[in-house]
Amino acid sequence: GKVLDTFYDSKLSKPAFEVISRLAELPGSNTLIAPLVRGPIAWPVVKAGRLVDPDHATESDFRPYLEHMGRLDLRLFFRMVRQAHRHDAFGRLHEIRVPTLIISASDDAFTPVWLSEKMAREIPGAEYMALPGATHAAIIERPREINARIRRFLAERL
Repeated sequence: GKVLDTFYDSKLSKPAFEVISRLAELPGSNTLIAPLVRGPIAWPVVKAGRLVDPDHATESDFRPYLEHMGRLDLRLFFRMVRQAHRHDAFGRLHEIRVPTLIISASDDAFTPVWLSEKMAREIPGAEYMALPGATHAAIIERPREINARIRRFLAERL
């Protein structure tokens, strides 16, 4: 689907993105924002924004992601998001003919559960795994559970 239409499952996501992306285009934005993303304020913001479940992931678990984000060129990042928003493959999901496993996190602010469920319904023969209480960072929060399900899926389907 169109990623900005479902981000935080809010109609405000796209307008907020436009404002933030324009700020990122200002000269020196990378220099100003990178220390914030990599600094001590980032973890409280990530938790408050429901981007990670602090009961299942620690700041040190999430720190490599923040370090990576702090090194990105923000202009390029926002251009990539804008391009991703222009692409919508929902109308083609029914054409997928390979074994497919959809893993969904109930508290994922980026990819709402209903979106994952819709994908699983549209892809013929897709299997669906729900992770109650997990966020968009589920792979960090619940790696054993996810890896076990992927191993089982591969053993049974491939």
